[in-house]
Amino acid sequence: MHYIYGIQIGGLQIGVWSVQRIRLGHDFPHPPSVVWKYLLDHEGMIRWTGLERVEVLRSVGDGGVGTVRRIAFGPYGLPALAIDEEITGAQKERRLEYRIIAGLPMRHHYGIISLEPWGSGTRLSWRVNFIAKIPGMGAVVKAMLDSLLNDAMNRLERLMLAEHSVHGDDLRGQLIADEDALWRQRGNDHCERRL
Repeated sequence: MHYIYGIQIGGLQIGVWSVQRIRLGHDFPHPPSVVWKYLLDHEGMIRWTGLERVEVLRSVGDGGVGTVRRIAFGPYGLPALAIDEEITGAQKERRLEYRIIAGLPMRHHYGIISLEPWGSGTRLSWRVNFIAKIPGMGAVVKAMLDSLLNDAMNRLERLMLAEHSVHGDDLRGQLIADEDALWRQRGNDHCERRL
């Protein structure tokens, strides 16, 4: 469902804003404990997100609920934008919730990153909802964020593969075995698979 917000004066609707939704999924060959460490390493995010700078403004405990971080990025060669995010929820190795509290022209922003075991690895789901403050800009910001988050997930997987083996086994062999098991589970034995 796509919600629309606006002001109605008489029969005229002025200033239409819609809730934008980003839904991203990515499968990692590493267990949730490994993926979680990368998600909570706020200053280390620079290594996989493409951000120019990450600064922790307020740290609470292990970087969980109450932590505020400032991220700076310059998408598509533009000057860097600084955004402040607050961690609003954390369930170790399962779920991280955050919201933007300053920096982008949006309101009602909320992001949820969920981790669930997937074979011997992890399935990550990243959901973001927001309303752009400038009418008509929601779709533009959504496309930009969707691209940035997809790129970040691919970079994170490459970084994790370079820094961690999968349970000490041959990584490619483990990935193929996990993939084969999923294909059989879904009844796709007859489908051709690319290696």
